[in-house]
Amino acid sequence: MTLEDLPSLQRPSILMDVLFGATIASLFSGINHVFGSVKIQLSDILAIVTIFLAVLKGIASPRVSRITLITLLAYVLDYLLSALFVKLSMAAAKIAEFGIVFSFLFAVFGYYRTRSSERLLIISSVFISLILCANVGWHLAHGYYVGWKHLNEPKTIFILLPMLLILLFNRFPHFWKPPLPLCAVCVAAVIIFLSGERKAYIFAPIAFLVWIGPRKVWRYAVIPIAALPILWFAGASDQNSYLHRQVTSLQVLLSSEVTQDMSESQLMDASRPTTLSNAERVFTNRHAAAMWEKRPLLGIGTDAFEIWIQQEADIPVEFRLGIHGEFYRALYENGIVGLELYAAIWIVSFGCIVMMRPLTNTAGAPALNKIKFLSLVMFLIYSSFESYKELMVYVTCSLPFVLGIPPARTFDPRLWAVCQRRVSAADPVSHGSDSLDLT
Repeated sequence: MTLEDLPSLQRPSILMDVLFGATIASLFSGINHVFGSVKIQLSDILAIVTIFLAVLKGIASPRVSRITLITLLAYVLDYLLSALFVKLSMAAAKIAEFGIVFSFLFAVFGYYRTRSSERLLIISSVFISLILCANVGWHLAHGYYVGWKHLNEPKTIFILLPMLLILLFNRFPHFWKPPLPLCAVCVAAVIIFLSGERKAYIFAPIAFLVWIGPRKVWRYAVIPIAALPILWFAGASDQNSYLHRQVTSLQVLLSSEVTQDMSESQLMDASRPTTLSNAERVFTNRHAAAMWEKRPLLGIGTDAFEIWIQQEADIPVEFRLGIHGEFYRALYENGIVGLELYAAIWIVSFGCIVMMRPLTNTAGAPALNKIKFLSLVMFLIYSSFESYKELMVYVTCSLPFVLGIPPARTFDPRLWAVCQRRVSAADPVSHGSDSLDLT
């Protein structure tokens, strides 16, 4: 008996689509409540409810990239063992967090393995758009006409926006009649530019170039060619302009030459020749590096730096932050061993895409390669520059599940069977006799 023979694993549910969509969107809301020393996220509550109901409705075992999952579990084990030696209560919270994240990912990818995910994509997009509008509205109401990053978590939507559009373009091509795609891209570009989210500045053009492809991108080359002189002139004519500050801060973010020789007093000075965000990154990572030098192999321990810096009353509140950049955090808190394990996750993930590309193309779903590749690029950019938070756990833990998404069965079943046999021989992704319309 196959999964298609089980009605309970095929029957769609509007309630479940709404719950899954609301849970995904709540990750970007930043809504939480602190009970004593425990912070409960809205996404945690929704995830637990959704997992419970999904099990009652019936879920299949999701497809995963086995080699990526094994590499990820090795890193998570090292991460949690390190936490146990720092603070027992904090380690317990980390274990619970990873448990919820893995359970939710198992539920959502398992639930939609046998059901259409189109309605989920629409509902999630609506909820995320509402959070985006609320975020922009709050900033405008408080006099922030640019730089919409003061509410923290909602700013992640700006880097997600290009990927969200690509998914909508790919899943609903009949809806996007010209000039709707161009209008949507232009609106997204304006929102991203005004947001001041530099991670989105990096990812948006990459997403555009990869999705359009080298054969068609020349048609749009006139846009940057015409815009660059205008942007350069606008930035050069007003050294205090928003445009000039954003371009300069992006250069500093990618190169530490401006800040590497600055003292702590200069970093904390309001007249610093860089942004507050860059100064915070340099300050925290500099202190973390000094602590790491005493224990380079295994590091100072998971979350040890954030616990220490939160207790330092002589450090300004805005500088009492965790380590920025998951690669830095893995090195400083989990040592050389932790960094190697974390880097291995990404190396294996991108390697899986390269190995699976010919088979996915043969299966008739070349767009799936681009979607998976861009998802990994987006996750990598986010992880490389952001400080640790719950969303970071979802990003990292979702890699095996994203890589395991199979093509939709929109081609000859005999060809699908041949592809499956080839994939089984080449492995890095597990496959069964059934397929899921997720692409």
